[in-house]
Amino acid sequence: MSGMAGTPLCVICEKAKIRIPANRTCDDFHCRQEYQRWLQAKKPVCAICGKLLRIQASANPVCDSDTCSMQWTGLTRAGPGIAMARCQVCGVFTIRRNAEECMCRDSACAMIQNLVLREERQRIEAEKYQKLVADAETLRDRLVSEKASGANANHYAVIVPHTSAKMGPPNQESVRQFRHRLAEMVATAIHEPEQDSDWPRRPEDMPDPASPSELPVFTQACTGCRGNCCHMGADHAFLSIGIMRRYIRQHPEMSADQVVDVYSSHLPKASLEDSCIFHTDRGCNLPREMRSDLCNQFICKSLREIRNEIGTGTRGFFLVPEEDGEFFDSCFVDTPSSGNG
Repeated sequence: MSGMAGTPLCVICEKAKIRIPANRTCDDFHCRQEYQRWLQAKKPVCAICGKLLRIQASANPVCDSDTCSMQWTGLTRAGPGIAMARCQVCGVFTIRRNAEECMCRDSACAMIQNLVLREERQRIEAEKYQKLVADAETLRDRLVSEKASGANANHYAVIVPHTSAKMGPPNQESVRQFRHRLAEMVATAIHEPEQDSDWPRRPEDMPDPASPSELPVFTQACTGCRGNCCHMGADHAFLSIGIMRRYIRQHPEMSADQVVDVYSSHLPKASLEDSCIFHTDRGCNLPREMRSDLCNQFICKSLREIRNEIGTGTRGFFLVPEEDGEFFDSCFVDTPSSGNG
């Protein structure tokens, strides 16, 4: 079906039948792609059936179908409120309303609307970030004028995410879920030792570890961040069957229960609320060799920015931890190859 009038045929090829009633094209990729491109270019379609208006013969936004013309005339006579109830992407009349937006159910429209919304969110986030950077540069310059220790107006300002979450006792249900999940992974690792099952990423997909010039800047940035990225570790800590296989190869004398007990022994008595169960105010409570590859090698947006800047020759950074627009303890840091001058 398409629009109010509906048609069992694709509005592009006009031969194949439509299998999904809410759509206007058949399942052929080229038909779907052509329709999406037409809509993205903001070219007109019939306000009733959604057919492409390659040549619009009249002022009315409908095709040459008598049925569509009559339905549109009836809608306009029903009142402006009804006539304006049209999808904001394709312009087809629809009675479905979502707050102030009218959306039809065609998949091409939904895809375009999602792209538009995503681009708008990205634009807003970019503007917010640029404002934060400008504020950070103002703070840097003020500290330089006040002759703060290590202050340097040439240091590149980087916004670092920050979490001010408080410490609290571990959630016992989360601990139980962790031990249960870990026991299943260890059992699989033992009984299927040759299977390739790393999750969520394979080691070869990881970014390169920090270089000697990057390490002091990364360390300071992560200290100021306080593990904002760790909250996604929840009660699994990104541990995988592959990590368990590696640990078991390194400790062949251990039984499955012993492996679970060793990992569980590192669960802290207090951790950051709503974060990974190993996350403390001093960092991860798991030894580095027991952590997931993702935790050991993850490079966030701020660290990537630092890495890129070091690659272009930047040797000094002004790191500003930020949460919800509020700045926390900022610092100046140099790479090992530079001084403070």
